Amino acid sequence: MYVEPKLKHSIEYRDAGGGIAVVTALSLAVLTGVAGAATIYVQSQGARTSIQASLDAAVLAGTALRTGSSDAKRISVAKQAFEYNLQQAAKGSSAEIEITKDTEFQVNKTRVTGRAYTKVRNTLGAALGITDMQVDATATAKKMVSDPLCILALNKTQPSAIEVYGNAQFNARSCAVQANSDNGDGLKIYGAKSSATASQFGVTGNYSGENWSPNPVTGTEPVEDPYAGLPVPEPGTCVNTAGKLINNTFTLNPGTYCGGLNINANAVVTLNPGIYVIKDGQFSVNSGATVTGNDVLIALVGANAYLDLKSGTTVTLTSPQEGTYKNIQFMSDRDLSKSKFEQEWTTILSGAKLTFDGVMYLPEQQVWASGTGHDIIINANSPGLAIVADKIWAQGNVVFEITQEDRRSISEVVQAPSFGYGAMLTK
Repeated sequence: MYVEPKLKHSIEYRDAGGGIAVVTALSLAVLTGVAGAATIYVQSQGARTSIQASLDAAVLAGTALRTGSSDAKRISVAKQAFEYNLQQAAKGSSAEIEITKDTEFQVNKTRVTGRAYTKVRNTLGAALGITDMQVDATATAKKMVSDPLCILALNKTQPSAIEVYGNAQFNARSCAVQANSDNGDGLKIYGAKSSATASQFGVTGNYSGENWSPNPVTGTEPVEDPYAGLPVPEPGTCVNTAGKLINNTFTLNPGTYCGGLNINANAVVTLNPGIYVIKDGQFSVNSGATVTGNDVLIALVGANAYLDLKSGTTVTLTSPQEGTYKNIQFMSDRDLSKSKFEQEWTTILSGAKLTFDGVMYLPEQQVWASGTGHDIIINANSPGLAIVADKIWAQGNVVFEITQEDRRSISEVVQAPSFGYGAMLTK
């Protein structure tokens, strides 16, 4: 049953109520301070995130510049990106961000590292007696890298460093392909039936045409010649081939073949293991001939020294398993000064079949495979790079099949390089 309280009780109740009201007011003040501190913390964390994001964007911008950009340019771009992004972030925040001293950027090749020194303040924090918060951030970015390369075109300026035309099929499904040309047509496909497949394609300039799988990455870092320091085999005393090359079936030994080596049509030739120096002429295999050899290096030295495989030929070689030229199948001398028109074209014509398991290293030469009535099939396998040349052209009925495997367990002397592209943050 409800009983109306008496006046005394009412006064005591009011006193009690007043006391409770005071306690509540004090609690609200404490809660307000806590809420204010929480707000400051949230805003400070937001500012910290903005500072870190701005620095991340800065080092990415510096790293993403093209090859050859100076350290000063990378640092300048990074600073501009940092300041711009920080200004944009500050517009949407109640916290004030002050750069307390110059942001530091360092460059190691294309890798850019930055450190920002900042102070974050908040007006609500000042009212509550909370001091400024020092927020420093660091970030590093480096180039992303491709899968290991099996094909590298070294030419840095001309169009069609790698060209696929007509009905040609260019397949390197297990490895990457790079063209160092900065030309807008550094990689080129034309012809509705032509196609090129690799794990990745890269080109320092740009590409044209369709049927790339996948589409090439543009603006990649040029890849330096990994065999630039490999010595060229020295020519020795000329081998006397008088009377031998006219036979239909014969065996050749290593040595220096002056004026080139000309294998007659339909001949069957075996090359014993060793280094064959082809001096001042072509390694020429005429129509229908067959050449085989294990642990063989073909070195092309002097004027107009290049491979010339005619229609219907079959050449099957394996590379040396040890020594200076381990895993090198073909090598040229890097010198065009004595060659006609200062050009050398390794030529593989209709119906030819070339199979090898080392590196075709022809840094100054252009590899041209051109099939008309019959397919050309080039099977190249190597634990690392398979073809390094100035340019590589596949035209007409041509099939390139490139694989990257160590089938003879000889390992690779030079690790297959990768191309760099874009930029990624590192820890």
